Amino acid sequence: MVLARLDYANRLTEADYRGVTVDPRETICRYVEFAGTKGIKYERYVNSDENLAYPHRLTRNNFRNSKKVNSQGWHYSWVEDLIDRDWPELARVPLDADALETDAFDADAIAVLVALCQYRGIRVANATKLLYQKRPRLIPILDVLARKALGVHWAGGDDAFRDAFALGFRRVREVAAHRNNARVLSDVTAWLESDPGLTGGLPLSRLRILDILAWQVGR
Repeated sequence: MVLARLDYANRLTEADYRGVTVDPRETICRYVEFAGTKGIKYERYVNSDENLAYPHRLTRNNFRNSKKVNSQGWHYSWVEDLIDRDWPELARVPLDADALETDAFDADAIAVLVALCQYRGIRVANATKLLYQKRPRLIPILDVLARKALGVHWAGGDDAFRDAFALGFRRVREVAAHRNNARVLSDVTAWLESDPGLTGGLPLSRLRILDILAWQVGR
């Protein structure tokens, strides 16, 4: 799999990809080992009946769960208005919406992400770690390492946040479509399905796999 280097231009060029490669299988294994049980627990809650029972709202347990993947810098008292709030934008987005198959739901997803960023301590990384739990095939987790790999700038202010999220969605699609990356993502998905013990029996979407590979490049 070939991923991009840090680049803030409007699009990634062939030169940005050159010489930047990661071994998908080695990276997935390293991620599982590095994250320990916390990463698996995070994904397990995403797939839990309790989480799926509230597809359009972020519960207190969603905030607790985000801490398992290093969601930091916020306090419960600062985000009280977000807890158990229903989002009509999410109600318009199918549960299985896939960022690598369509951009039809970007506007609604980004509207929620930008709204989350209005709250103290919630910025690009934390917003995506929260909303990923509701639409795991649609929301890329854009932590600082993934943003470095995908060339997504730091953001501040509504317009800048909106632009950063829109750029993040475009970049994951661009990387997924680059050269043989689509085949690689399919091959890694099939490999994980053949050895479910690697991820504790939990499925990882192609988008999440790409996130993890970007995380490794950012490291």
